[in-house]
Amino acid sequence: MEFFKDKYDLIPIDNCRDCLNESIHLADVVIDFTKADSAFVNGVIALTHNVPVIIGTTGLSENQKETLKKIATKKEIGCIISSNFSIGMLWIKRNINEIAHYFQDIHILEEHHKSKLDSPSGTALALRDIMKISTHDISSIRGDQRTVRHKILMENEGESLYIEHIVKDRKAYMIQLHECIESIYQLHAYMELE
Repeated sequence: MEFFKDKYDLIPIDNCRDCLNESIHLADVVIDFTKADSAFVNGVIALTHNVPVIIGTTGLSENQKETLKKIATKKEIGCIISSNFSIGMLWIKRNINEIAHYFQDIHILEEHHKSKLDSPSGTALALRDIMKISTHDISSIRGDQRTVRHKILMENEGESLYIEHIVKDRKAYMIQLHECIESIYQLHAYMELE
């Protein structure tokens, strides 16, 4: 959150329910990039205290999303969820189906640093769901690289198409996140960025 320290007053909170409960009265917005289960709990805490929430993690179940949606809608409070805040990936997710159905063979290759906990990544799984392919069509690499890479390889009898998205710096996620922070007060319900 180094990117935002000059724009907002930030209050880092340890990943525990009691810590957020103790500090929630100080928050204008809760931003959670932890794991799915704790992000869900923190989202419920924020919304029930009438504080908008932005969740940037993967792995939330449909039941968890539905619960957050119900609370946000009932209380008319903004709740934004996205598996990836980079502009390029959001564009790919919104547009990939325009061409994916023309290709019989689709494969996703995703690369992350070796400390990434989930494999395949949540972004790769989101792409899988959008293009309606199998998890067997995803390959994951974990290594020492600092970049994050998602490649979509598509082939049919007549042509091949490769789409590659590379995140070279965490700042790539901050532009869309900043827009979400600025607009969340006008949002009075649940929204998924996909």
